[in-house]
Amino acid sequence: MDGALVSTLVGLAASNLGIISWEAPAYSVVFNFLLPLAVPLLLFRADLRRLIQSTGTLIKAFLIGSVATTIGTAVAFLMVPMRSLGQDSWKIAAALMGRHIGGAVNYVAVSEALGVSPSVLAAGLAADNVIYAVYLQHCLH
Repeated sequence: MDGALVSTLVGLAASNLGIISWEAPAYSVVFNFLLPLAVPLLLFRADLRRLIQSTGTLIKAFLIGSVATTIGTAVAFLMVPMRSLGQDSWKIAAALMGRHIGGAVNYVAVSEALGVSPSVLAAGLAADNVIYAVYLQHCLH
């Protein structure tokens, strides 16, 4: 195990055992400033030429899928009225697009960046889960 994993596990254990507080003002600094800086700092060390060469057609497929998801989101947004969400309807469409491109973390990040209210965020996620469950049932039968 490397140092990052060990320190994470020790921190989790200490917090769960009550040795350190699970809530502190310093945590907001970490989550709001330091954590968002971590990804760009990691990317500065990445060898993009090697990355593109090693992923080959996978990166092309991802980019095609991302563009298709973006176009599909725009078309669906125009076809399906989401009046019940009010002014946040386009924000939820953008967040769901992010979710289908990069996962649930993207859904939360896009929602937060666009200032989606918690109730609309939950409604969008619930509706997406229902539609996805119906879609999977249709595909399996």
